[in-house]
Amino acid sequence: MKIEWDFEKGLLAFMAVLILAGVGVIIWQRGVADELNAALPRAENRLAQIGRTAGEILALRVAIRDDDVAQGMQAFAYLESQMVKSKIGKKFDIGPGSEDEQDGYTDTVYTLRPSQANMDFNREELAVFLLHVEAKTTLMKITRIKLDISNRRGATSDDWKPLFEITERRADILTDVEA
Repeated sequence: MKIEWDFEKGLLAFMAVLILAGVGVIIWQRGVADELNAALPRAENRLAQIGRTAGEILALRVAIRDDDVAQGMQAFAYLESQMVKSKIGKKFDIGPGSEDEQDGYTDTVYTLRPSQANMDFNREELAVFLLHVEAKTTLMKITRIKLDISNRRGATSDDWKPLFEITERRADILTDVEA
């Protein structure tokens, strides 16, 4: 059977091809939509996780913004600046830090002694200084306080010869990516 093609038959054949192509596109798009709908809960969970991580990063940025030591200030400079800010003055010698490496962090312990043997301080001066040290950073803590009563001539019952140990804790920075 031989079909004689005229304009109407050609137009009908072309329309049939267009309809079949349209049905094929609709079936293909439904498959893509089903895949996307199946992946939607996983994507929503991932987005929520990204939001939580972003919140943590913003909170850490705020904490670091107000923390001189976390921004890179060296321990000696930080301790000296806190002596000045607390109005106790640069009256302490800062002993070099001894390091103790633990799993994931390093503790460096600095010893502070009065710079002159006959120098003493009252409890309020010492407390203000120690509050300044701990309140201005989260990386340094007072880990030992030793107060000996002053034997200086003319000293009051509230004059003390202090010895402080201040520990700086820094996280070890990983340079290798662990598999």
